[in-house]
Amino acid sequence: MFDIYSQIIRNTDGYIKFFGLKNWWFSAFTPAERKYIEKMYRPFGPDENTLVEGRVVSSNLTTLPFLINLVKYFDSLQDDQIAERIRLKIEEYINLEKSSAIDIHFYWSEQIEENYKKRKCGIEFINRTVMCCEKQIEISEKVAAEFRETWSNDGLPSHKGYSQLCIILEKQGKLTPAIKLAKQALLQGWAGDWDYRIWRLQGKY
Repeated sequence: MFDIYSQIIRNTDGYIKFFGLKNWWFSAFTPAERKYIEKMYRPFGPDENTLVEGRVVSSNLTTLPFLINLVKYFDSLQDDQIAERIRLKIEEYINLEKSSAIDIHFYWSEQIEENYKKRKCGIEFINRTVMCCEKQIEISEKVAAEFRETWSNDGLPSHKGYSQLCIILEKQGKLTPAIKLAKQALLQGWAGDWDYRIWRLQGKY
């Protein structure tokens, strides 16, 4: 039995091997889950199982962007347990010294959106949304600097973490933290109606 399992590991190729994810792949997922993930991840068509088959010699992605792309295939409620294990692996790779702050910024944006739209399915999705907002806000200054360096003639875009967390705090009646957040977003230069939001929140006291 062990020899068969070892052979399966040795024969695993594709992106899982290319990005050095074999140990994680076999420890994080059951055989049935791995088969399901292979079925779902077909970016080049239904007949190409590039996840664990075929020899990948080069890629324009590194491990973190690959995992961020992979988790997008599992955004339904029924796939949340699989997505959570991919997210945990993503967070292992989030190291601002080696990864693009902008890539991480957009990852958190997607996670905020995915979790917030499931908020009626359980309190854990609101809690996870708040966590993702906070993670995105933690790196906001570094991301702003990277945006300005890359697109020096453009202003900063909107910031999902700031805006979504302001909405959640307002709904919870936490006006002072919401105003503080809005002022921080305004100071950093993120696009949005921050002046109006601050004025409106202050009027609720």
